[in-house]
Order: sequence, then C-alpha cells, then structure tokens
Amino acid sequence: MVIKNRLSFMNSPTLWEEQNKPLETIIHLSEMVKTIKIATPKKPYQAYIAGPLFTSLQRKMIEEIASVVASKGVIPYIPHIHSKENAPSGMEWKRSVFQSDVKGLDTSDFLIMWADYGFEPDPGTVWEQSRAYTLEKPVIALREDHRNWSRHSGDFEEKSVMNLMIEESIDIMTRNISELEKAIEETILNLELGR
Repeated sequence: MVIKNRLSFMNSPTLWEEQNKPLETIIHLSEMVKTIKIATPKKPYQAYIAGPLFTSLQRKMIEEIASVVASKGVIPYIPHIHSKENAPSGMEWKRSVFQSDVKGLDTSDFLIMWADYGFEPDPGTVWEQSRAYTLEKPVIALREDHRNWSRHSGDFEEKSVMNLMIEESIDIMTRNISELEKAIEETILNLELGR
C-alpha cells in the first residue's frame, strides 16, 4: 500500500498501529483516552464507490468493495444502485443518473475507485476521481491487476501504474482487499483528526 502526502496522511507508526497495540502496552491513561476517542467516529462517514458498471461481474466487484466499506462502519454510495432508486425512464434517465451520482459524490467523505479496467481505469471512474480530487476528498484506489507494476522487486512505485495525472491524484493505492481495509481505516482516522 502506498500512502501519499497530499492530505498529510500519518507517518509510521500510524495511529491505527498505535491504537491496536495490546492494552498492556498502553501505559498512560491520557493516551488510552485519546485512543478510545479516535476509535469512535464522530459521525457516520460515506464513501463513494467508483468503477466500471458495464457487466454483472463489474457490478458484483463494486458491491464486494461496498461490503468491505460497510464492514468498517462507513456508508457506501453504490452508483448503479443509488442512482436507479428514483430515476425516470426514457430520455431523462441519463440526466437523472448523472445528477444523482454527482450529488452522491459531493456528499461523500471520500472516494474508493476500482481501477482494474485494462491499463487505464474506466473514463467515468476517472471523471469521478477527478471530481473527488478537486473537492479535496481523499481518494483510495484498488488495483489488483499487477501486470503493469514493476517486475523487479514487486514495489509498484518503481514503475507507473497508470497515467501520471490519474496516479498522482490518488492518495492511497492498494493492491488487494486487505490493503483496502487498512486504507479505509487510515482514511477514517485522518478524517477524524481533520487531516
């Protein structure tokens, strides 16, 4: 997992690592109180889940990511489900879906983009990511397709994963669901701390 500094994400050791130390290692009561306050979010957060929605497999992956988000106590905004709730039929459908998704993104606290769509992410996903970046919302990417990463050491920072404009506007790049879970936790903690 790569954490970038645009939103001043925490350096090692992370607060999450500090928070998950065994209780006996927490010596000072004041430190324990800080940990408890940070572990309880001040508000329910919402994450916009961006990704291609053209096939049933792609929609299933977006729903799997939404499940991970929900397991962390975050409300997932799932475009292909939420934008259909009140969408009219016919010619008005596109405008309605667009407006619904823009509102969902604007009211979300951060964005998670599923970036596995060939070498570059889906164009609609990139638009959503760009809007989140412009609104200064944290952007987490999940890119499990390792074909474009470095073959030398496994460190995907050695070689560009995708177009530099897309890559540089991502705050945390993850390679699997486990890293995504940690990135969500880091993002929530940083939102709580106002970072």
